[in-house]
Amino acid sequence: MPDAVISSVVQHYPPGARQQPHAHETTQVSVLLRGRVDEAALGTSRVGTPFSVCVKKAGLVHADRFGPEGATVLRLDLPAEYDVPRWTWVGAGRPARYLFKVYRGGPDAEFALNDLVSSLDGEAHETGEAPGFLRRTLEAVWESPDEIGSVEALAREAGVHPVYLSRCSVRWTGHGISTWMQLARLRKAAELIGPDRSLAEVAHSVGFSDQAHFNRQFRKHFGTTPGWFRRILAG
Repeated sequence: MPDAVISSVVQHYPPGARQQPHAHETTQVSVLLRGRVDEAALGTSRVGTPFSVCVKKAGLVHADRFGPEGATVLRLDLPAEYDVPRWTWVGAGRPARYLFKVYRGGPDAEFALNDLVSSLDGEAHETGEAPGFLRRTLEAVWESPDEIGSVEALAREAGVHPVYLSRCSVRWTGHGISTWMQLARLRKAAELIGPDRSLAEVAHSVGFSDQAHFNRQFRKHFGTTPGWFRRILAG
């Protein structure tokens, strides 16, 4: 673990738990492993879903409300003065991969921490609010990936051309629709991973006929293997 990391912890929050406005003495970078959290700070709110990364500077006053299934969070504590954005949430992507590398430790962990901090700024794309049709499309993909037939079907539902839909997705999120569909399937797989279910069964349940391919895709998008992810959840 890099010297800058004061501590790391995996925390489990019960369903429906609430935390009143509070602040921390350390700067925190966290990845949501499971569940959902609604976080309010600086007069606005953000929603965290699995593999999204949150950073909070020390002293930031915030309040949290956890979803009906609770939440599991992997958190790194950094010095109060560590140079990160004051408060931001970033969707599934490079930041989560870098955070897992930091947590695993090893000779590249220090570089991974620098990459993690840099990626928090680098993940920003189009400013302003995304079009309503794009938000609704991504919500449908994220919540029910098994019900999505194709990008063309999503575009028809949104009332736009498939190419335009994909361009808008890249413009505002950095990922195309097909990548979001893959991420949604893998997120569902992460929710199914546990001590009582084999990884082969999990892979098959989300549409992967080949566990090796499932393992490669999981590592590609989340920076860790399904087996190692299961060990994190176990604490």
